[in-house]
Amino acid sequence: KFCYCTGIRPVVVYGGTNVQNQQRDLDSGADILVATPGRLVDLIERGRIKLDIVRFLVLDEADRMLDMGFSDDIAKIITFLPAQRQNLLFSATMPAKMRVLAKKILVNPVEINIAISKPPEQIVQKAFIVYEAQKAGIIKDMLSSSRYSKVIVFCSKKQNVKKLTADLKHAKLSVAEVHSDL
Repeated sequence: KFCYCTGIRPVVVYGGTNVQNQQRDLDSGADILVATPGRLVDLIERGRIKLDIVRFLVLDEADRMLDMGFSDDIAKIITFLPAQRQNLLFSATMPAKMRVLAKKILVNPVEINIAISKPPEQIVQKAFIVYEAQKAGIIKDMLSSSRYSKVIVFCSKKQNVKKLTADLKHAKLSVAEVHSDL
């Protein structure tokens, strides 16, 4: 979506879906390739993609990829890339195996650490461990009190957002919902 109307052609490849459609997209050409390591290795091994003109390598969520066992795939992909390229590595954490990968692929790296910020004192953060059936009642009870004037409630699914919104409206609370259907 970021490339819409820019003249830049992105292609996305990932496992668990029809590889023929992805190969067709690749055959049409790509300026940017967004890929999961496993599917990219698969396409390399099939001879369906060459990486010899890649100018930028971006490893996003690198720590998660290593946790998921993609270390060998990443190492293999790197062998198909040109030696002269810009590497960017993004990671929420820097465990030992991440540092090993960084040392292996980065040249004169600059490490940028972003400190975890603390919320303002007037913001109250609480966590409640409850059964699913208890959630709506606890939220209604909390919101019915005058202790809180502005509240954000996060739900794991849009269906949960819709149901909770309906429950809170039924309890005569002023509530609005935000999810991908809106």
